[in-house]
Amino acid sequence: MVAAWLKAEAKSPQFAHCIPLQDSDRHIIERPNLDDPAANSRRFRLLFSYREGILRYISGIAEWYQAELSGDDLAGLFAGPYPSWEIYSGCTGRVVRVAEAIRHGVLPRVLDENIHRGLATIQKHVTGTYDSMMRGEAVDPLILLENGKEGGLTVIEGTKRATALCWCHILDGVPCAGVAAFIGITQRANPWVSPHATP
Repeated sequence: MVAAWLKAEAKSPQFAHCIPLQDSDRHIIERPNLDDPAANSRRFRLLFSYREGILRYISGIAEWYQAELSGDDLAGLFAGPYPSWEIYSGCTGRVVRVAEAIRHGVLPRVLDENIHRGLATIQKHVTGTYDSMMRGEAVDPLILLENGKEGGLTVIEGTKRATALCWCHILDGVPCAGVAAFIGITQRANPWVSPHATP
């Protein structure tokens, strides 16, 4: 999970600058060897350096599984509890609602300039990811949290990719061959889980 998360964010325009990379670190991110304890530890420290809040919280309470999502599973994904995603989803938290809005060219109007920039960034990056997918480019795995085995899935890494996937496979009806994901299941209340993703 850590290797997938770090690899995705090392390519992200939003997070790549946060990672304190040395030249020797690139190969452990781009071609991770999970049998190397030193490399595993280094990857965790790199991710922890800028994701301390969430990692400190979920490291001890989540049980992690590697999974593959179907197209139907995508409809049940929620964005994390962030103002821009809440507004874009129409206060539902549902990623597919954001996909619907972006597909129709909707950019919600808000007075707060920071939130407006966040909404515009979501629109730009989701559209870019969708265009890349349409060109046949691969999508990195999603990192998800589930509050109990009956709760909805909250995307904690890859929300823009998840939105583009919903656009492609749900709204456009393109058959889905499966979406790689890591799912952390927790039985305790979690501030990183969408308040809409209730059991």
